[in-house]
Amino acid sequence: MTDTEYTSAQLSFLAVWYLFVDIKAITKAFNNEFGTSKTEGAIKATLGRNKILSGRNGRFSKGNKPWNSGTKGKGLTGPNSGSFKKGNLPANVKPIGHERIDNKDGYVWIKVPEANPYTGAPARYKQKHVHLYEQKNGPVPDGMVVIFKDGDRLNFDPENLATITRSELVRLNQFGYGRLPEELKPSALAMTQLKVKAFEMAKAAK
Repeated sequence: MTDTEYTSAQLSFLAVWYLFVDIKAITKAFNNEFGTSKTEGAIKATLGRNKILSGRNGRFSKGNKPWNSGTKGKGLTGPNSGSFKKGNLPANVKPIGHERIDNKDGYVWIKVPEANPYTGAPARYKQKHVHLYEQKNGPVPDGMVVIFKDGDRLNFDPENLATITRSELVRLNQFGYGRLPEELKPSALAMTQLKVKAFEMAKAAK
């Protein structure tokens, strides 16, 4: 079978699954999904011809753009005159709603009217994406974290914010989720959640 006989859906399936499993497992999954009888050799050759590489060795297909390419400044709210200033003054001199960016990890922090549990101050800084998520959905459950589904830490669209478990977050980071092509991220996220759930169920059954 030539590569032209592989549909785009089949190639996308291979690209996502190869981030998580080896040739033997991906061959079985592919045949089950599409009702084919591919051999491990055929699948391996197809991966090679299409430059689909395993995320487990830290490499990705040539031509993949960085996850944040072309996403500068995207979000529901743009920067204001008090946003992202260097040399921030103590928090108690900044107004509610003041924003700053952590140059180390790229997260935006916003001053909110919530008591600081460490100092007792009537206001504190909080990660903006967490604050916005909680404004719409309520407190983040214990053991969960809020993520940007597209990997862009400046895209605060409510549809781009979701909660996952800390175990799922660790697995996503291991597989370089942020560097995946945009079209593969929904499948990678769903597959990661499924794998973590399966692992937890297997562990509980022992």
